[in-house]
This record gives sequence, structure tokens and C-alpha cells, in this order.
Amino acid sequence: MTYSVFIGDVSLDEFFRADDWPAATGSKIDLYPLGAHTGGMIANAAVVFAALGGTARFLWSMNDSALSRSLLEDLEAQGVDTALVATDPSLADSRNIIVLAHGEHTVMTPTLGLNRIELGDAAMEALCGAQYVYTAIGDLRCLRHGEARAAQVLDRIRGAGALVVLDLDVANVRDGDDELIARTDVLLFNGGAGHRRADGQRHARGGRHAWRWRMPGGRRAAAVRGPRDRHRRGGRDRRRRHLRRCFAVRAQLHG
Repeated sequence: MTYSVFIGDVSLDEFFRADDWPAATGSKIDLYPLGAHTGGMIANAAVVFAALGGTARFLWSMNDSALSRSLLEDLEAQGVDTALVATDPSLADSRNIIVLAHGEHTVMTPTLGLNRIELGDAAMEALCGAQYVYTAIGDLRCLRHGEARAAQVLDRIRGAGALVVLDLDVANVRDGDDELIARTDVLLFNGGAGHRRADGQRHARGGRHAWRWRMPGGRRAAAVRGPRDRHRRGGRDRRRRHLRRCFAVRAQLHG
């Protein structure tokens, strides 16, 4: 069976409207609730992939709270297999507080304390058997399998034939990340990330801006940036964004 593994976040996205934002230091403001939805960049991509008919398996490390169980149940209900998720009771609940004001949005994310995603043998086997492994740089840094760190984990995954898709949508790229980026097959980024990190000639293709990231040994990874998309309230519009990104990846890989 052909499948893809999505490594990264699922969260409860709680939306609020504010009349005045950002607030001055020491002030109090009213926030008006607009509802909550299951979100997370990687979880959204997994849901879209499943909706397109692919077999999506989700891998992350989470606590075992009622909120975490509810988030995973939501993914399962939308066709995403969550059997690879590891439990770590030391982690905080995964949630985002999103404030909408003046046509813009501000995302506040309480830290989870996630520094390590320990891959068991079954998870490593699943990654090596995948067609695609889709992840983000912050989660990629955390991957461990025994004594193997993230770069060595990637080498094993790619050596087994899986293609690694790295989404730099909201990336905070750090010194030392280049050795991980150099081990990916497809890079995705929005907005300034491509300008900041891509080393190559910018050109247009099919209405999208694309780059070629120059890799060690002359190898090149496809890099695609879809059209800039304003954040909208609710999971449906965010998943449409990921749908466009999935089409961009598929075009690069097969066209």
C-alpha cells in the first residue's frame, strides 16, 4: 500500500476578534470569541492529502490529555491514521490563540516543551516505507532514532526511497539547519522565507514564483512558493491553501 507520513503539529486554533491590536503595554483589551477549530500546518496538509484520495499517516509527540485525544479523533474522522503518534506526558497541550484585527492576524503559540521526537522501530519502518515524508523544520530537528539524530534519520529515510518534503511556511531557520535542508527533495515556503534562504535564480513558472536551492554535490531540490494567502477564520480556508501547495508539489515532482 502506498502512503505518506506527515510529521508535525496538530493544534486547537482558538480565534478571537479585537477592536484594538496590538495592545499598549500594561493595557487591557476585550477579545471576542470567534470559535475554535482543529488546525496545525502539518495536520492540515495531512487532511488535504487524505481528501485528495491519498493514504495519510500522522506522526508527532503529544500528551494524553482530553484535548490531545479530541484532536487526534478529529484527524481520524477525516481519514488520517494517527497510530504513529507517540505519547509524552511532560508536554503541554497544543493550541494557538489567533487574534484578528484590522484585516490582519496575530498567532500566539504557548510552547509545548517539545525538544525530541523519539522514533520507535515501527515508526522508523513506516517512514522508510513511505512514498513521501512531509514535515516542517522545527519538527525535523527533533527526530531521533536511538543514537541517530535528525540528519542521520533523514539519510535512512531517503536511502530507503522516500521523498522528503520540507514546508518552511512559518519557519524560523537557524544556523545548522542547512544540513537538514540539504537532505530534502522538495522545499515549500511562503512570503519572505524564499527570499531569505533560497540561493539561486528567481523565475516564474505557472503563475508561481519558484527557486532552485543549490545543494551540495550539484544536487538541486525543487522549491515552490504558492501565491500569498491571507489567513482567514476557520479551518476550511487554511486547508484550501494547503490544497494549492499540494498541487504545486505534485507539479514539481511529476511535471
